[in-house]
Amino acid sequence: MKSIILLFLISFVCFVQSKSLASDRPFEPLTDEHVDYINNLKTTWRAGHNFKGLKVEQLKRLLGVEIPIEENKVNSDAENKYNIGIMKLPDSFDSTKQWPDCADVINHVRDQGSCGSCWAVAAAGAITDRVCIASGGKNKTLLSAQEMTSCCTSCFNTEGCQGGFPLAAFRFWAKEGLPTGGDFNDKDTCAPYLVEPCEHHVEGKRPKCGDIVSTPKCTRKCTNNVPENRSFGKSIYQSNPWPAEIKTEIMKRGPVEAAFTVYDDFFLYKEGIYQVTENAKPLGGHAVVLYGWGTDNETKTQYWLAKNSWNTDWGNNGFFKIKMREAGIDSYVVSGIPK
Repeated sequence: MKSIILLFLISFVCFVQSKSLASDRPFEPLTDEHVDYINNLKTTWRAGHNFKGLKVEQLKRLLGVEIPIEENKVNSDAENKYNIGIMKLPDSFDSTKQWPDCADVINHVRDQGSCGSCWAVAAAGAITDRVCIASGGKNKTLLSAQEMTSCCTSCFNTEGCQGGFPLAAFRFWAKEGLPTGGDFNDKDTCAPYLVEPCEHHVEGKRPKCGDIVSTPKCTRKCTNNVPENRSFGKSIYQSNPWPAEIKTEIMKRGPVEAAFTVYDDFFLYKEGIYQVTENAKPLGGHAVVLYGWGTDNETKTQYWLAKNSWNTDWGNNGFFKIKMREAGIDSYVVSGIPK
């Protein structure tokens, strides 16, 4: 177990180029040949073009998860009393069906833009979902990923758009709270996202993703003339890296934030259950929201239901399935309870 965790941590450092796996691929990554190669493997997922025209080096900048060794401790806040016993678990679970009054919130896909803020965007997404669920569906307003990205100085080493720490993001919510905050140009929330969306599909009207923007300045003031309605959390914790415990956490309290190692083939995901293909190369760490699970009837492959932060034109309308225990997806899962 220790050797597995150590290997995961080594491959999980963000913005540091990982050593490539040995590869005999006779093509460049993210090309038509790469798409054909994956689809000819007839694995559990289908590839297609996202970000067409961009290079791997550009896309690596979108991967914004940093995990210091001292953070990778289960229940690092020593709040074991909030851990829950393993429940009787169904074969499949979907938070949008369990809490239909919050389905619109849980289904909302954000766009981190050309900013390595996935650590904050995924945290704000999971927190928003949990606040809605805890309120019985009464509080559906998005919470601010922008304030977390700009103001949580304990969450990053340099600046928010250069990558940060998921567990620290939840701690920031507990200590400082989060105001309301919707997407770019939103006028109805206090601190909407200030980084413009970028193009995650083959082509479109938005600017291409890649060159990381400077992190917007922290102001702690409402951009719009609306109440901030700040939300606070409590009992921030990291789950044990066991699917049964993660499932129980989701089933009892709602979606969680999970971080995993992104390989170059992941950028080409379109549909199905993602798993790393042979000779794919690790690029860095990325954070997403896990909101359920299931099992494929034909292959019996167990998977997580996940929501990305690359807008709705990436992957399957912004969502994807990923095989359990793949790319470290079970190894770093954090969450907390709304006050």
